[in-house]
Amino acid sequence: MSLYPRGKSIDQTPLDVLHGPALLIDLTHKRAKERISWEEDISPYAEQMQHGVIVLLHTGWSRYWAKEGQDYFEHPHVEPSVAKRLLEHGIMVIGLDAPNPDITDSGGHPFHEIFLGGGGPMLGRYRRDLQG
Repeated sequence: MSLYPRGKSIDQTPLDVLHGPALLIDLTHKRAKERISWEEDISPYAEQMQHGVIVLLHTGWSRYWAKEGQDYFEHPHVEPSVAKRLLEHGIMVIGLDAPNPDITDSGGHPFHEIFLGGGGPMLGRYRRDLQG
C-alpha cells in the first residue's frame, strides 16, 4: 500500500473502504512506457464506477517481475488526470499490477499525489495470477 504525506495512513483508513466489489479494467494491450488515459482506456468503465468500488488496473506487467528481458520498470503509466477522474467517480481504492502508476524514472509522482492526496489508498504490484 502506498502512502503520501497528505494522505491517510493505514490505521487512519476505515475498514469499510478496504473491501467492496472490484472493477477489473483490462489494460493488457498496453506496451512498455505507453500511457493509460481516461478517454481511451478508463472512460468505457465509468458507468460501473461508484462509491465503494475498488478499481483494479490490470496491465499484465506483473508477469515481468524478476525476469530477464523486458524491463519491469518500463511499465505502462497512468496519466495524472485519471486519478482526479477516479476520485470524482467516488473511487477510493485503486490497485495496479505494475510497480507504479507514474513513470518510474521520471522523478515525480503526480498520480500518487492526486489520488493519495484525495484520501484513497493505492495497492501496488498485486499479482492476479497467484493460485489460492
